[in-house]
Amino acid sequence: LGGEDMESFLLLDVIPHSLGKGTCIKDTDSCDVFSIIIPKNTPVHEATKAQQYETRHDSQENMGITVYEGEDPTASKNHKLGEFRLTNIRIAPKGEVGMDVTFDINSDGILHVTAKELGRENAADISIISYQNRLTRGEIVKAIITEEEFNT
Repeated sequence: LGGEDMESFLLLDVIPHSLGKGTCIKDTDSCDVFSIIIPKNTPVHEATKAQQYETRHDSQENMGITVYEGEDPTASKNHKLGEFRLTNIRIAPKGEVGMDVTFDINSDGILHVTAKELGRENAADISIISYQNRLTRGEIVKAIITEEEFNT
């Protein structure tokens, strides 16, 4: 391609794997569920997404956030990128305290994950640099093949 053909091309940098956190299904004992916050193939320039979660237990004082990339519905079968804790959560019955968990990828490929208690200034975060603890191209291809086999 060349000349005028190139003017109609738009090259986008996209997220190669879904990004999300491990979570529990409400009112069940299932706590290894992958909650996708940024789906794969999302353009990097649109890669700021948030999701709300709530406390699971009465008088819950903290919440662990484990960040994963991958496509498997079971969180622990995906690639763990990091983890952190939101502490000093307001004491209340389960489900009454909400948290916003925001994933944001900047133009340098750094993933910032923030958990903020709703209605308060209580927050915690982690930054994951794109070249640290990420999947290699080979691992990505293997995961895609595995996903395609799983879906057929």
